[in-house]
Amino acid sequence: MTSSDDEEAQEDRPRILVVDDEENVLAGLQRQLSMDYDVVTANSGFTGLRAIRDDGPFAAVISDMQMPRMNGAWFLSRVHENFPRIVRILLTGHADLESAMEAVNRGRIFEFLTKPCGGDDLRKVLEKAVKHHRVLEYEARLLEETLSRSINMLAEVLELVNPVAFSRADRLARIVEIMTTRLSVPEAWRYVTAARLSQLGCIGLPGDLLAKLHIGQPLEAGEESAYQEHPRIGMSLLQKIPRLEEVAAIVGAQLDPPEASSDEDPRPYVTLGANLLRAALKYEGDRLRGIGSRQILDDLRDQGYSSEILEALRGVSIVEDSGSTKLVEIADLNVYMHLDQDVRSSSGSMLAAKGQRVTSAMLARLLNFKKAKKLAGPVRVRTISDEEERDEDEETDAADGQRPGESMGGVARADG
Repeated sequence: MTSSDDEEAQEDRPRILVVDDEENVLAGLQRQLSMDYDVVTANSGFTGLRAIRDDGPFAAVISDMQMPRMNGAWFLSRVHENFPRIVRILLTGHADLESAMEAVNRGRIFEFLTKPCGGDDLRKVLEKAVKHHRVLEYEARLLEETLSRSINMLAEVLELVNPVAFSRADRLARIVEIMTTRLSVPEAWRYVTAARLSQLGCIGLPGDLLAKLHIGQPLEAGEESAYQEHPRIGMSLLQKIPRLEEVAAIVGAQLDPPEASSDEDPRPYVTLGANLLRAALKYEGDRLRGIGSRQILDDLRDQGYSSEILEALRGVSIVEDSGSTKLVEIADLNVYMHLDQDVRSSSGSMLAAKGQRVTSAMLARLLNFKKAKKLAGPVRVRTISDEEERDEDEETDAADGQRPGESMGGVARADG
């Protein structure tokens, strides 16, 4: 076997995480398994969760039962809740069998082994676990295709029923997508999806109310009350869709105060996603009202948002200010363009908002208004290609000299 073949074989090894509070046990398991697996070790449940978040993905995780602060059963239940496609294996002593059986149900544990465990037994279980992981990955891809179609349908319905709400959701999704790219967060799709569907609860709100928000005009008491309900309505709708439970929770928390992150957070994805969405809402609303990005970042810093969130938003402003603007006729709009002005009908109704990406549904709607002589052109647009966005990100990272760090919860924690 050549050195390149050997390197490819090393890269193809399934990645597993071993968690135990005894260093000699970790070292022994690593020696025992490293020939066939890419083994990562952690000496506690908390460091294990951090390893999954920062160093994943993993095919399987092996955890000891008896560990201080967070035992193996509780750790694996957290893994099941937040990383369900990682196959979970529990190592336990004979005295812990009753607790281990409870853990099987709580953490949906694939198998548990009693200590001392022979190397052959462990390798056989791991081989089955890796095969099971591949099945879960395949099923997840099939489900994601169906889920993607459902998400697209919901967004299209929102665009048809309430174009103003869709315009805002589209801008928020674009902002969050740039932020998650700069932060290099795993499972970024759920944050972008939450932003894209964040205004779903506005589907029944009058366009005039949302137009007021768009220009920063104060709402009346009844209007404010109706608007404050939209996250709860959106969350209720999304909770009915499998695999969107965390997306629904992010949507439901979008108007709440920002939350600080911690290693003991039972729902780290929801905390991070809600903070990303809140920051994007603040940024998007203030930019539309003419407030400069520097002032917005200062305000968010005063509210306690982390330096990583602020740096990601600075990347958004760089992308927004790139590209070029020009006037085009309605018939010449295409999906590579973003509106650089509000588009209103001759009667003053908002048809599409500044910053929105041109979609086929929007274009068809604008052409209908144009044919009915209820819309005058041309309109000002900004063109930003994907290649330009990637170049801007790379230039900014090179100037900074580093990638955003580990504190991903979105809100800075006080020292001590």
